Amino acid sequence: MNSIAISLATKYDSAPAECRVSCCGEVVFDGPVKEDFVLQKEIPLFDNFSISIVKKGKTLDMVHNKEEQVIEIKKIMLNGIPLKISAFGQFNISNNPYLNEERLQTNCLNLNGTWTLELPHMIFDSSMDIKNYQKDMRDNFSDCDVACFGCSQTYGLTLEESQTWPSHLADQSGLLVKNYGVPGSNINQIKCIVDKFVESHQAKTIIIYAPHLWRGLRGDITKIKRDIDWSDRKDLIMHGEEHTVANLAGKLKTWLDGLAVNRKILFGTYQLDQDLLYRKTAVETYMIPFLQGEDYPKAPDGYHFGQQFNIDFAKILTKLIQKSQ
Repeated sequence: MNSIAISLATKYDSAPAECRVSCCGEVVFDGPVKEDFVLQKEIPLFDNFSISIVKKGKTLDMVHNKEEQVIEIKKIMLNGIPLKISAFGQFNISNNPYLNEERLQTNCLNLNGTWTLELPHMIFDSSMDIKNYQKDMRDNFSDCDVACFGCSQTYGLTLEESQTWPSHLADQSGLLVKNYGVPGSNINQIKCIVDKFVESHQAKTIIIYAPHLWRGLRGDITKIKRDIDWSDRKDLIMHGEEHTVANLAGKLKTWLDGLAVNRKILFGTYQLDQDLLYRKTAVETYMIPFLQGEDYPKAPDGYHFGQQFNIDFAKILTKLIQKSQ
């Protein structure tokens, strides 16, 4: 599920505005707005998030009498993250006998019309063949104490296997740890690999160390890419990471909840901005304490995190796993 909180303020002289609020096509409120209020709802999982607020009730007599009838959209929170309503909300004024139809960029509705906000389409799917990914893993699928999933930071690109954080986790915890990181993989590929693993193998703990979300929410999500192709992600960039995480958090939390039924789940990212955003959402339940990789010496390629980071990251994970035992 996804949580939505819509804060509306109103000001009127003789009659309140009538409003119909819809999220992803589902009407969540329909009636007069007589006072300021916050509308809080749980809405189902969605592929495309959209919200519309139809405002009506402003008459020609009110205009002649210079009466106010205003609805102000103060704030919209999606999965705990405030949406950028001023930057991306559009108000299409319509059904006003004294004005032509027009589109305005505003969250203050003092005329009749429909205010809308749509977030960019994103893919969160695991219906792909993982055969091409398995050859890039350090370990083959097998039952273990801890299964580690992620991209090159988990795999340990340009490092010896003994220098990776899954290897250090095994040394520090004394547990059987497997490294299923795939260099260049995106969040959808990681989801696919995890889902395939749990179909036929057991692990007491699953750790998912996620890359930047923009790597795999658009375009051909089946291809391994070590660099992000920005050409088809312009709208994601314009909307920012806030909208990306807010958009995805409901599906991500539902997926993690399913995995957590029979095992412990730890989820994290090496991207600080996205880590902070995840912590505002229900995903925070599974979050690993953030460790700033930029504070450590790099791997031989000068890009990925080096061994000392992996040692300290493994210490954090060891404590979390031991605490739950």
